Amino acid sequence: MNPDRRTVRILAVLLVLVAGTGQSMAQSCDTASAYYYSVNGKYPMSSANLLAETNRFLGTVQPAKGSGYITLRFTINCRGKMENGIEVLQVDSNYAKTSFDKSLVDKLQLFLRTLDKWNVGTFENGTPLAYRGFLSFKINDGKVVNIIP
Repeated sequence: MNPDRRTVRILAVLLVLVAGTGQSMAQSCDTASAYYYSVNGKYPMSSANLLAETNRFLGTVQPAKGSGYITLRFTINCRGKMENGIEVLQVDSNYAKTSFDKSLVDKLQLFLRTLDKWNVGTFENGTPLAYRGFLSFKINDGKVVNIIP
């Protein structure tokens, strides 16, 4: 193979690779391709302020029974907006699977939907991407006492 044909083949392969990368970046807008900690995706409010906002939002919800954690996992798209699906994980204080009062879990999901200042995640080249985030609500005797992260 002469050098010109070899160069053309290499360029063709590179073009295919670059086109494929662009496509996957475009597809990553609504499909999480990173976790919040790798793209500075933590909600821009301290955990203490989030806790105060959570308890203000919960307001008159009757304290549920039990202690442990309710973790809500979700996707933030490349526009900084939360996608529809929220995965709910519930464990007791010994990390065994459990179920908290449905009204508390539902209200926490509603609260999560009010958070609208999520950071836009980006690839190293600046292209926006979707990422997975989570908030864990620590429950003590049915009351939210801490939020992680």
